[in-house]
Amino acid sequence: MMGSMEIGFVIALAFVLDLVVGDPSWFPHPVRGVGHLLSCFEKFFRKKIKNERNAGIATALASLFTGLGLVLILLFLSHLAGKTWSIICSVMIIYFSIAPKDLSDHAMRVKKALDAGNFELARKHVSFMVGRDTDSMSESDIIRATVESVAENTVDGVLSPLFWAFFLGPAGALGYRIINTLDSMFGHKNEKYLKFGWFSARLDDVANYIPARIGLICFAISAKICGLNWKNALFIGLRDGQKHPSPNSGISEAAMAGALGIQLGGRVFRKGVACDNPLIGEPNEILDKNHVRLACVMMLWTSGVFVLSGSAVSVFEFF
Repeated sequence: MMGSMEIGFVIALAFVLDLVVGDPSWFPHPVRGVGHLLSCFEKFFRKKIKNERNAGIATALASLFTGLGLVLILLFLSHLAGKTWSIICSVMIIYFSIAPKDLSDHAMRVKKALDAGNFELARKHVSFMVGRDTDSMSESDIIRATVESVAENTVDGVLSPLFWAFFLGPAGALGYRIINTLDSMFGHKNEKYLKFGWFSARLDDVANYIPARIGLICFAISAKICGLNWKNALFIGLRDGQKHPSPNSGISEAAMAGALGIQLGGRVFRKGVACDNPLIGEPNEILDKNHVRLACVMMLWTSGVFVLSGSAVSVFEFF
């Protein structure tokens, strides 16, 4: 079992490794393996359990316990191999559980395409980031979708796995990643997954609850560092954070909207059907391509502030 100071050091190393290396496309990412595992359990339990909600609960629990079991075995074996291998293994597990550089790279590809006036390519890139129709998006729609995705995934893709890593070690980070993948795959409000994915969606809400609220403070600090409106990040985060259908995603989107002085939310299309999301923030500024860059800068600083704060607490606990 790692001490508090040691886990802070391991998390900082994993974070820096991700910023430098990112997620190389040629390397088989473990999260893809998690997705395959979840699909196998879904097929198995849908056949074995007729009640959709119960089948979904069984799928989620079996996936979580299997994934955690495998990572705990790996951590145990690395511990037997020695301190160095234990640290390397822990760093790699946390590194695979976060994705700040990958998130920034995806968003900046959208901006680069917009800078070149290639709206078709920009729509293609943004389609990898959001679960909505992108074929007929205007430039402002593309920018809004990208900023919203960066804001939401600051919590889902960085802060939450880091929070659970600080709290439960590397197994906590990977456990969260399994929960988040469960929600991504099954937490849809459609006929196929409304009942089956209910437990996965609720589990994800619980796992993100505390990190999202800590993240609001980190967003405000980052806004101050970046010379943006930190007071408005807090104000809009508190005022509009609960307007979103998700109890957690709205907080990060509202904090981002407040810091940048823009308005997010509004009408989107999913499979041709219009969905009117609540408006978040105030339209003090017209959506601009530069807001994508600023959103990425905010995401990276927010993540860094979170890591530094958590590591400082770990050192304090050590003494």
